[in-house]
Amino acid sequence: MKHNNQEIEVLDAIMGSGKTQGIIKWMLERPNRKYLYVSPLLSEVEDRIPQSCESMGFVSPSTTNHKTKGEHLLELVKEGQNVSFTHSLFTSLTPSHLYWLDLNNYTLIMDEEIDFIEPYPSGDLKPADIMTLEQSGHLSVDTQSFGRVDWTWSDETYVDGGKYSKLKRMCELEMLHVAKRSREMMVLHLPIGLIQVMERVIVLTYKFKGSVMNQFMELKGVAVKDFTELSLQHSEAEIRYRASERFEVVRTRTSVKVEKPKYGLSYTWWSNANPKDLADVERAIESCCRKGGKSDVIYTFPKDILYNPRAKAKVAIKGYGRDECWLYCATKATNEYSGKTVLVHAYNRFPNQGVNAYLADYNLPVDSDAFALSELIQWVWRSNIRVVDSKKTIYIALLHPRMRGLFERWLREG
Repeated sequence: MKHNNQEIEVLDAIMGSGKTQGIIKWMLERPNRKYLYVSPLLSEVEDRIPQSCESMGFVSPSTTNHKTKGEHLLELVKEGQNVSFTHSLFTSLTPSHLYWLDLNNYTLIMDEEIDFIEPYPSGDLKPADIMTLEQSGHLSVDTQSFGRVDWTWSDETYVDGGKYSKLKRMCELEMLHVAKRSREMMVLHLPIGLIQVMERVIVLTYKFKGSVMNQFMELKGVAVKDFTELSLQHSEAEIRYRASERFEVVRTRTSVKVEKPKYGLSYTWWSNANPKDLADVERAIESCCRKGGKSDVIYTFPKDILYNPRAKAKVAIKGYGRDECWLYCATKATNEYSGKTVLVHAYNRFPNQGVNAYLADYNLPVDSDAFALSELIQWVWRSNIRVVDSKKTIYIALLHPRMRGLFERWLREG
């Protein structure tokens, strides 16, 4: 490997401060470098970046003349092109991609952080399958490498193409790990080579400290330092003050009745709630939504309640359909909802239990309140609050006292 980058640079600034516009200007002033620009938004990578950096010839991978976007991306990095693409494609890069990225001296611009550690997909093999394979001598756990699961099944007796093929691939990519406390707590690491092969890595985000990505980088020995090479248009204090003038916190008689104890409205609560509790929350959300019409409203709670056919009960907000109004709680970057002025947040957020337990085993737990606040602010900033010259009042209902307290304290104190 030509590079062995062991640091990332973070531009940690609030939404609306001019991070994206600033980094575009920064790249245009340094046209001789090769860039990867990675964003959660397809519109950013297919339209904004190529158009704003037209002189630099940014290309977004497509399937027009290729079987997959990954195949097109490999061709582009072999040629040393400037490329813009989504987080989802970035997380599926192969060793071949990393080889050419390493060779061609790329600078990675990451618009919003990526979770380099994720829960093992629940739809895949069960923990009992993994433990059976370990006890049979087909897997081993390397406790000196953060609980990495290694594939030890010999090629002479293993027949590829069966239900273990995906597991085998993840082990060979050194992605699958288990927590110290239990083999049943499994997580996936993204290859740290995604960082190491880059000449520089610059992350644009807000409230990075204590995040999942921050903790993972510390686990892997990757240093985090401030990116200081551009000036922002607006300060955080200015943006928070301006926003505080426009927010009106909403609590209705119906919504107050569903304000739950500490872990109420959490993922576990929603997963186990009985039909009466769900109906009560449904009515509470509806009572808050009445501050505006369907075109004004966004609300959030776990997507399983809407989309999982195996969910015990469903929630349907009368007059405010899911397709028009429900917005995933971790949505970032998009301005597609900038007309929305009524926000109903009915989700008491915590980091994924398995991921947090794994990191806590290495003394790097995620700060639950910082996690919840960071995600909440990003969600709120999808609304009309992001429109700087708008004078519209933003009605915000935070149905759990913890989430409301975090938000109100942040507005006052930062």
